[in-house]
Amino acid sequence: MTLKEYLSQPGTFPDHCGIEFSLIEEGHAIAYMKVKEAHINAVGLCHGGALFTLCDQTMAAALNSHQSVALTIQSSITYHQPAHLGEMLKAEAVENFHHHKIPAGEVRVYGEDGRLVCSMTGISYHKREQIECDGLM
Repeated sequence: MTLKEYLSQPGTFPDHCGIEFSLIEEGHAIAYMKVKEAHINAVGLCHGGALFTLCDQTMAAALNSHQSVALTIQSSITYHQPAHLGEMLKAEAVENFHHHKIPAGEVRVYGEDGRLVCSMTGISYHKREQIECDGLM
């Protein structure tokens, strides 16, 4: 099973949240999430927690792409513009600094019209354990 297949299994957290990965390669991941009713907050916009989850899962895919377990130890998100019900969001994560212990990454989430919805930066901690999968794609 590849990392992409592993993260896309039915019943996993990304699946529960409606996140689908289109690309996972070393230090890079792209995921999509359609904004559904369950993602909407009290004012009718996509909840910040849903956007944070999309960013966090996409960055996790990029930073775990070396197949050693990388756990987030710090992240910071900026919400630039709102996302709306029915909109397909694209998240793209890149590993900005590959380090054997403390890698750093960045995620940008775009709306259907190409506007920047939010961005996240973060760092992870690489453990010695390996991810139980065969490869990236």
